[in-house]
Amino acid sequence: MEQMKTKRFALLLACILCTTVVVLLYGDPSVQPSLQTIVSETHSRISSWKASQVRKEVARGPDPDEKYLKRLGFHTEKTRLYPTSRWFNITLPVFVTALSQSDSPYIHGFLKSFQHYFINSLLIIYDLGLSPSDYSLISGVCNSTNCIVRNFDFDAYPSHVQNLQLFAYRPIIIQEVLNQAGAVIMMDVQYIFTSGDIHTIINRAEKDGIVAWPINQPTSALTHPRMFDYFNTKQEKFFFHRMVQPNHIVLYNRDIVHSKIMYYWVKCALVPNCIAPIGAQNSGCRFDKKPLYRYSGCHRYDMSALNVVLGLMFDFSSSHYSAREEDKFFRLADIEKDFTAEVDKNSTTFPDSN
Repeated sequence: MEQMKTKRFALLLACILCTTVVVLLYGDPSVQPSLQTIVSETHSRISSWKASQVRKEVARGPDPDEKYLKRLGFHTEKTRLYPTSRWFNITLPVFVTALSQSDSPYIHGFLKSFQHYFINSLLIIYDLGLSPSDYSLISGVCNSTNCIVRNFDFDAYPSHVQNLQLFAYRPIIIQEVLNQAGAVIMMDVQYIFTSGDIHTIINRAEKDGIVAWPINQPTSALTHPRMFDYFNTKQEKFFFHRMVQPNHIVLYNRDIVHSKIMYYWVKCALVPNCIAPIGAQNSGCRFDKKPLYRYSGCHRYDMSALNVVLGLMFDFSSSHYSAREEDKFFRLADIEKDFTAEVDKNSTTFPDSN
């Protein structure tokens, strides 16, 4: 098909050149364009055509293997959607976090703050490669019916998911639990909970499907330009689209979330050239560039992918799903100031949330 299109284009170009020669030789000199103009326009058309072919190739991109999507609840005969398909006799949403060895300083405070404020809720902890000592610590604290430790099965997904710096595991984990439980609060372990009053956020998320908290940077500033190509969109459309963070987000598995948000977010996470385009990096940010919507040189991987999907879904407005700062029931942990752990790990104190 592509060869046929190329042949047709070449034939059309040849006809144009022949017609041009005839006009130059026998046409009225007063209305003839200059040879330089004709050459320039022809070269411009050829360049535009080549560029469009490249964009089509990038945008089309490879899809992930069907087996990964089916494992996560997509392309199945019966789709599991909230509220008909969900966990019963469990307080929803289910809390989810993921831990690696680098998170060990935060583990104890996170677990204690969760059990302090959400004693009747379920927490699922994904092990991303904890050391035996850290695993033993978690097992000692997470020893009740409201806490489950799961090993993340890296072997079940493409090899690039093992690179934790890409955060490709995060949308996969969220989708795994969404497909099972029906509703999820994803919270990174670097946060501690400061309140158990989440009714306002939960009611909104249950109705709209998604609630997240925005940051000041626009999507265009923290997304590699090639990711926009993958989604067949343009960077300039995201100049004023505020990003939200996936490390604290509330999701209900309604149809719009399943088919319009998670599906495309997960697909990108499963394809290395989408989640991590060639040349992407997560350091050396230049936020001093003017205007602020210019690409900063930093790419945020799963966060960038999520926000491109959300921008396309909600017409480049984050107001549909953005929560207010005062509705936060958590904050970043400061190991020295926010809690003090005794040597026996049995005593942890939490300061006032203000």
